[in-house]
Amino acid sequence: MNKQHNYMGFTLIELLVVIAIIALLLAIVMPSLKLAQKKAEAVICQSNLKQWGVVFLTYTTENNNKFWIEYNVWETGMPQGQWMPLLSPYYGQVDKIRLCPSADKLKKNRNLSVVEIGTTTEPWGGYGDGGSLITGHRLTDSPDKNFGSYGINWWINDVDPPIHNGWRGKPEVHWVGPLLAAANTSRIPMVMDCVWFGTNPDNPSVDGSENVGAVTRDYWENRRDGRDSIDWSNDIARLLINRHSKGIHVCFMDGSVEKIMLWDLFQLKWHKKFTPETLTLSWLNP
Repeated sequence: MNKQHNYMGFTLIELLVVIAIIALLLAIVMPSLKLAQKKAEAVICQSNLKQWGVVFLTYTTENNNKFWIEYNVWETGMPQGQWMPLLSPYYGQVDKIRLCPSADKLKKNRNLSVVEIGTTTEPWGGYGDGGSLITGHRLTDSPDKNFGSYGINWWINDVDPPIHNGWRGKPEVHWVGPLLAAANTSRIPMVMDCVWFGTNPDNPSVDGSENVGAVTRDYWENRRDGRDSIDWSNDIARLLINRHSKGIHVCFMDGSVEKIMLWDLFQLKWHKKFTPETLTLSWLNP
């Protein structure tokens, strides 16, 4: 006697309903996951900068309350961008805090032999020698260490006339060290998110080379591989990157770390004579 078995399965309509529900749940969950990831990256980035702040200030306490001299290699022939190798004895494993997690990977289509400038989401220097511009600055004798996603405010550094007369020929506006900055330390940027290993912004009303209007949303993405197409005097542009939800993270000379919205960058005290100005970005509205 044959037994008849009835196998119950899903109809096509039921399967489509299940698939639709799963797709709906994913649509709801994914933004939350991405937001959580961005928040986690922000926390790590601020922690990195906090550690850099400790290292910077430890250096000054052991060196007569002064920062090191950051030479301009093209003017003096002296090595430039020495802050990472110079400070490594104060923090044994510099590589652990070298990269912001929101800018720690190179895009697959980038030519690693010419990677020089960073972008919003990519480090400067790549993971090798970074091209002729990086090696030309003589950052370090170890070519595999010529990369990062943070840059320093060169106005904090000591000067060495007549060998190095300060950035933009203004030795008198350099901070030199925390003691000379006195009560201003909480508003003086020291190290921050940046597409290059350093920057020295000036007031556009004083130096017309600070061309904020030239910066677009994809400014560095369009210029990341070419040194000739970069206006190197437009230093504020190195910070105008939408890396952390319309802002960047900054470690100040008192060791504190804050997220600074891009339109507030000119409210900070970059050098001794820097005055607050309104910063308008047509591509990034407050």
